[in-house]
Amino acid sequence: MSGFKKFLVIPFILIFLAVYPLTSYVESAETDSAPYSLTEITKLQIIKEVNGVKLAKAIFNNQDIKDIVIFKDGSIEEYSKEKHGKLFEKDKLSKKLKEKIKKSSSDEEIPVAVHINDIDHNEVEKYVKDKLKIKDIKDEKPEKIKEYIKEKRIKSKEEYKKSNSQFVKEYINNEEELFESQYSPLIIIRLTNMDIEKLSKNMQVQEMDLFVDSTKEEDTYNSIPNINSKYVKDNLNLRGDGVPIGILEVGYPNLDNTQLTDSNIIFDVPESTANRRRSTHATIVTSIIVGQTEGIAPGATAYVATASSRLGDYEKIEWLIDQGVYVINYSAGYSDVRGEYTDMAKWIDHISIQHDVIFVKSSGNKRLDNLGISDPGMAYNAFTVGSMNDNDSINEPNWLDDIFSPFSCYTENENSENPYPFKPDLTAPGESVDVAGYLSQAGTSISAPHVTGVLAQMLGAFPNIFPRNSVMKAVTTAATLHKTTDDYGIYSMSPSLSDKEGAGVIDALSIYNCLSGSHFLTENLTESQFPYIHNIGVNADDTQSVRVSLSWLKNNIIPDSSQNVVERELSDLDLEVFDPEGNQVGYSMSANNNLEVVEFTPTMSGEYKIMVEGYALTNDSEQISLAWTESN
Repeated sequence: MSGFKKFLVIPFILIFLAVYPLTSYVESAETDSAPYSLTEITKLQIIKEVNGVKLAKAIFNNQDIKDIVIFKDGSIEEYSKEKHGKLFEKDKLSKKLKEKIKKSSSDEEIPVAVHINDIDHNEVEKYVKDKLKIKDIKDEKPEKIKEYIKEKRIKSKEEYKKSNSQFVKEYINNEEELFESQYSPLIIIRLTNMDIEKLSKNMQVQEMDLFVDSTKEEDTYNSIPNINSKYVKDNLNLRGDGVPIGILEVGYPNLDNTQLTDSNIIFDVPESTANRRRSTHATIVTSIIVGQTEGIAPGATAYVATASSRLGDYEKIEWLIDQGVYVINYSAGYSDVRGEYTDMAKWIDHISIQHDVIFVKSSGNKRLDNLGISDPGMAYNAFTVGSMNDNDSINEPNWLDDIFSPFSCYTENENSENPYPFKPDLTAPGESVDVAGYLSQAGTSISAPHVTGVLAQMLGAFPNIFPRNSVMKAVTTAATLHKTTDDYGIYSMSPSLSDKEGAGVIDALSIYNCLSGSHFLTENLTESQFPYIHNIGVNADDTQSVRVSLSWLKNNIIPDSSQNVVERELSDLDLEVFDPEGNQVGYSMSANNNLEVVEFTPTMSGEYKIMVEGYALTNDSEQISLAWTESN
């Protein structure tokens, strides 16, 4: 990382020094170079912790980046897979499942989420491309991309049915089965302690987590001009026409509401059944997305399903995939688990990348109780959305009085101990929202459908975008023009991201300008192709700031169950930007996030170099998406 320089020592390092003694040392397992002193660490983030031993990404002397191992006694060594790999072997049984086993009697049946070996997605992709005579999907027309996604889902479902049912037939009593996925290698079953131990030795089993089928809560505690979605709807005619959107709710929207009487809405049950389970929450969420006058994307088709538990969520989300949706809005969550990467979050990541679905999740409303993101909002590949208050300004967008909603949940990254992704990814209006005849609605439940609606607008206007998830994550986070918090820079390894609001407030017009100006790209890169370089032209006289965003997806496929040494759950990519004279103007180098954002003020005109480093790769290749915007 020769371009990496000029870092500031930050407060959490002082805390770190107080916890770990100054007599600690770094010892290289591969070289005879002099050991580093702990005082030379200027930045650090924990990657994972196993039995009290921590693996961390550290920056020494404001320049050298290394993985280190922090032992229980405070001593540290430079990480070597040969020397330290065994310390971080991934146990098939999750920590919570182990704790449950200890407390359970020998004959008690425990609900367990079992992740088995995955199907061969390369073979699925090859089959579909051969069938449709596709060489490079990025070069295809929208109708061909639509057909490709449909056929890929059909073939994947066929292979999962075959693989999962075969596993159940050979190793599981059907009476024990609670759920068998049609779109992922997931089976939920009831097992005794002895059954769990026996199944954990099966080479086809990857992981086993405790499954808790808790009750879902709605995240609820006119806004669309503030994020420019009304402008692009009325002036650019971006209405999400024909875009299939999934909405997962606890109840059903009232189709007699004037906002929804003429909307394209399809239920998972007969309409007579849905009418008996009408919900104000569902009516509000659906109206924000497809309401005829107040909705962001009234031309979209909304498929609405309901569920009140995790098991129901699994089944209904797969039903939505069957309907061919591109985006799923999830304005709810589970409070029994917060701020953790659960089996459900893992499943969301899987369906997002393998079946080309964008999952939009509300962040939760319990921050005033010091609680974290509601489950499954910690999914890396999800768009997790926090809330802001636009204070009902006249002549929106007027951003001067916008503030972050204090109830909106987020992760804390500044203390370096967060081993999970940074959430939320961005924010949207979620307070004092009037819609569908309901006044002053509040909650991140209201924020999420704003993002879903904007995504529908853009997918309708740019149907050839692919892969949609990573491209839209990069573009939406590069296009956030205004902020409502003052905590940018607290997390020093990615100073252009906020703990509270992620990349900032979504902006539909800025997203449109980024896409229409082709200020984005996507590449599939192997290890030898890193660092990846892309140059952009910047006129400093006309530009106040430039934002660059890098996004990639978490791939949960583990090709071989014998590979139990897993240092990282996610490939670690770093983003740096250099001015025409080669000076670094910005960086983003988080250890556990699949989103990196750099914002800088250009001081000279010319070619600026964007560099993506493959610091630590967990896959044979990574599909990256880059986007950049300029504000005047």
